[in-house]
Amino acid sequence: PELTAPVNDFAHVVDADSASALDQMIRALQAATGDVVVVATVPTIEPYGDIKEYAVKLFANQGKGIGQKGKNNGLLILLALKERRVWVEVGYDLEQWITDGFAGETSREVMTPLFRSGRYGEGLVAGAERIIGRQLPSAALRSGTLRAFRSKAA
Repeated sequence: PELTAPVNDFAHVVDADSASALDQMIRALQAATGDVVVVATVPTIEPYGDIKEYAVKLFANQGKGIGQKGKNNGLLILLALKERRVWVEVGYDLEQWITDGFAGETSREVMTPLFRSGRYGEGLVAGAERIIGRQLPSAALRSGTLRAFRSKAA
């Protein structure tokens, strides 16, 4: 599928509050740094056998890529429901901040525990917040938007 927005919920598992919070965070990051984060949920990665392979294909976004033209400043957070897998695909220019280790830790320790209880939107918000926190100055992350979302989620 083509990725046309910051949040692409093809599996229909992200609640409206989480989708809104993700959209606001991602747009704030893009306005501040030019970096682009895209979140996608899919029912399955079939016919691909591996989520990494599917993520690379999705990251290519039908030849458009994710991120600014001529830069490798995009990042994809992919959730595959049937396979119960999440993957973070990072553009080369962001790898100095979002390493494979950091991305894997975020997937395992931040997102997956929420996914296990069916809280997909909250898990994606928590993961995106941690990842974006590596890219934006911490003061920007303490915006009223995130505080408001956290108080709603509590």
